[in-house]
Order: sequence, then structure tokens, then C-alpha cells
Amino acid sequence: MATNSATVMRIKTLSRKTTRASSNDEVLHVCARHNLREFQSTCHDHETGNINHHLSELNVILRGAHSADEVASQAQKLMDAAEVAVTRVNATMGAEVVFSLDPAMKQTATEYFRDCVDWLAGYYGVPILSAVCHFDQPMPHCHVLLLPLRDGIWLGSKLFGDRGAVAALHEDLYRKVGAKYNVPRSVTRKKVPYKTRRKQSSELVAALQAKPDLLNAAPVANALIEMIQVAPDKLANVVYSMLDSQNDQHDDGPADIAA
Repeated sequence: MATNSATVMRIKTLSRKTTRASSNDEVLHVCARHNLREFQSTCHDHETGNINHHLSELNVILRGAHSADEVASQAQKLMDAAEVAVTRVNATMGAEVVFSLDPAMKQTATEYFRDCVDWLAGYYGVPILSAVCHFDQPMPHCHVLLLPLRDGIWLGSKLFGDRGAVAALHEDLYRKVGAKYNVPRSVTRKKVPYKTRRKQSSELVAALQAKPDLLNAAPVANALIEMIQVAPDKLANVVYSMLDSQNDQHDDGPADIAA
């Protein structure tokens, strides 16, 4: 069986700062509204430009309510039952794990994500408020909202632990789920500053412009396809627009005059 590209698992603590919510009470509500496509929130601004709203009906809710109000209400009920009150201004109010999968595995993505969610529930032993699969973007992925509350104790930002704990998390995902689907160990995305990414991108474009024959090399072409397939719309719009413009200019050239 062919080996598929590795899944990506991203973890994130949710607070007013990371979600741009107006208050602690709004943190989970903001993220749930994005995940349930009730509106384009600031929780995942980097993703919103890639959403094809005509495909949003293909999204699948694996766990939790179908509205952000109900998701936030469930979180509050669980906190009230545990007599937990979080008052610090920028406190961690929840956590999110996002599983992403190679588009080539789209046919089995829902089943894979369901197994990931079940595994995650057992791994952390905290309430899963919502789990939603998104198929309205180039790369299939699943957002899972967690309430960092275990046995009546509020864990907050301590839920994920240190780097060693995160590494163990990835290894366990591979052993319990990834291996079953022939998916390699998950990849941890290292956060690189915007200026660094911009500089590297500009240098790569300059190198390809200087030596355009490199585009014909299979390793370069495959690497570009791997990157572009994640979000092809912006580049496609620019390229096709320029091609159309060139074709129009060609069509508008001087007509032949019969003698």
C-alpha cells in the first residue's frame, strides 16, 4: 500500500488574546461560530479566505451541538457544575486541536477524523464540546474544541503540558490511529515569524525567476504542487486573469485587410 502524506495536528490554547474575543465568556463562542460556519470569526482569520461556501454543506459535525450558542452554553453548564469561575482577563478558556489530512485521502477523511476525535477524548479525559470536519477548503481538516476540565479541576493552559508531552501526544496518535490508515507520524508545525517567511518566499521566487528551467525538475514541481494544493485559489485567480488578459490583447490585434 502506498504511503500517504503525514497528517498535521495543531494544538492551541484559547483565550481572549488568541481568539480576539471581547470577553472570556465569548472565547469558545467565537471559535464555535467559525467552526460551525455561522460567520467568519477572528478565531481563524488565516483560513477564511480559502473557504468555498458552496461546499460548506459537506462539512460534518462529529460531536457537539449544531449552534455556537449551544456549544458555549454546554461549556458554562460544565463549569458551573464543577463550581469553576475563571476571572483572569486573558485566561485560557478552552483548547483546540486541529487534524489536517492530505486531500488525496478525502474519501476516508470523515472516518479518520472520527477515530482521531475518539482517541483524543480518551487521551486527555476532558469534555469535547465540539468536533467539526471541514470539507469546504482545499485541505480536509477537523476542529475539536476541548474544555480543560478534568475531575472538577480546571487545567487551563496546563492541559497540553510541555514539549515532551506534546511529542508523546503525536507519537500516540500515530500508534493508535495513524498506523491504521497508513498515515505517517503527524507533523508539528513550527511557528515561523511572518518577516522570515516573507523573506524566504521572496528569495525562492527570485531563484526560480533567475533559473526558470528549475520548474521542469520533478522535485521542484512536486514541492510546489504540495504547497499550492493547500490553497490554490489566490494563485489560480492571478495566473488565469493574466492569461485571459494576454489572450484578449492577442485577439484585439490588427485585423487582416483583404486586398
